[in-house]
Amino acid sequence: MRKDSGYHELGPQEALEQERVLSAITRLALKFRCPEELYGAILDLLQATFPTDAIALGLVDSGKLRPVAWRGLMLDTRMAVDLGMNEALKPILEASQVTSLSFSWDSELPGQAQIVIPLQTEERVLGTLHVYPLADADTKTFLMDDGFLARIGKNLGEVIGHVFVLNEFREEQTRLQTLIQRIPDGVLLFSARGEVIVANEALRDILEIPAKNLNTEPFAFRMFSHTGQRLPRSEWPFFRAVRRGVSVYAERLRLDFEGRFKYVEISVFPIPGVEGFTSFLATVKDQTERAKAENVKDEFLSIATHELRGPLTPLRGFIQMLRQQAENGEKANLKLLTKSEEQVRRLGRLVDTILDLSRLERGQIDIRERPTDVVALLRTLLDFWRIRAEERPVLLKYEAPSIIANIDAGRLDQVMTNLVENSIKYGEGQIDVAIETDTKVLVLTVRDQGPGIAREEREKVFERMYRSEKGLQNSNSLGLGLYISKQIVEGHGGTIRVLDEKTSCFEVRLPMVSH
Repeated sequence: MRKDSGYHELGPQEALEQERVLSAITRLALKFRCPEELYGAILDLLQATFPTDAIALGLVDSGKLRPVAWRGLMLDTRMAVDLGMNEALKPILEASQVTSLSFSWDSELPGQAQIVIPLQTEERVLGTLHVYPLADADTKTFLMDDGFLARIGKNLGEVIGHVFVLNEFREEQTRLQTLIQRIPDGVLLFSARGEVIVANEALRDILEIPAKNLNTEPFAFRMFSHTGQRLPRSEWPFFRAVRRGVSVYAERLRLDFEGRFKYVEISVFPIPGVEGFTSFLATVKDQTERAKAENVKDEFLSIATHELRGPLTPLRGFIQMLRQQAENGEKANLKLLTKSEEQVRRLGRLVDTILDLSRLERGQIDIRERPTDVVALLRTLLDFWRIRAEERPVLLKYEAPSIIANIDAGRLDQVMTNLVENSIKYGEGQIDVAIETDTKVLVLTVRDQGPGIAREEREKVFERMYRSEKGLQNSNSLGLGLYISKQIVEGHGGTIRVLDEKTSCFEVRLPMVSH
């Protein structure tokens, strides 16, 4: 407490002036959001108010008092006064009283006479205001009254504390916004009136909207339930949660963007407020790729089942006919046996294809290379290919009667049979299988007389479960043959491609020795 601070009776004009100063300090909180700008504005206002030519503002930080703004002094924000060691300031902060004392921010310099005003909130003292009166100033004026200075200290404490809270809130909000933006799923916080409070980029990308107000937003899609029923906007999860005040958990929906579909999973959670549910949090997960994978899987299983049944039906008929012949003592029909063998082989290939797909998914394709006569291998396959081709001729062309390469014979059989069967299914006219070689590379081609494959499809045909328009017309195509063939060829260290020709032609290039 200062001695002789003594001005206690205020006239109307003096009281009005004090209130004007206090109001001006309060308004600074509305004007400034940056702490450094606020500190400067406070000192400019008070320097114009008090009979002083120097003034400083200090804040408590980790048990030390640091100057943050000053006028008429040469200070540094790196200066710090240890409050545990300073006997002069410690009681001021503890008792929260306006005090006159001699004090220096630099312990090596002598102190200066000043009035120290604690800046206090309801919870704590934030710092101090240091007013250095002019030598000839009257410190007993109504503007230097202890009661008024204490009120200034409280006002400043509340104003600075308010800005601290706002800045902490903004920092937390920024951190939250950054976190929300990094979430791969769509996140939406909206009011009960549909006003969007927070929406991350993922949400805007999924719903393809600017997301400002759900009530007035021009949505570019129609929403359907997982059963295919179109939902009116009132039954969309966002609006249903607001209307009923209930949560919506992982609702699977289809969004129709004029024939372009997205599959999403939406959850909405009401957030309790003082007056009921005033805001809602929604998450939107893009399940499009997952839905596509599930559709492909379902389609694959359907086609695979159909394909596996395909050989079984004629095989069952052939076996029954052969049984009847045996029961009647007749000689077995060689043609029936050949056709039965063909169906068994076809069934085996289908099973192998499914098993290979499983192995490829695990990265476990098995290649066992050994010296193999490629000409002899393909000649043994020629009769089988001709049976499959029925009336279409299949010719095998080679440069030498024997060509030895280090390959997996079973896998090469699988690749070449797949290429020939594709020509049988989708091509036209004669099918030519050619073998060419030099000392390092074995080149195998399969060509038919049908139109070539479109340039934009030449890479796609080797993708997993890809089917061209012809493949789609042939509902029995799994779309795996060329994908598996590519993995086998690359497993040998070779390449497979569609040649740029007018007719359909596939080329396989394999190293003659182990890669």
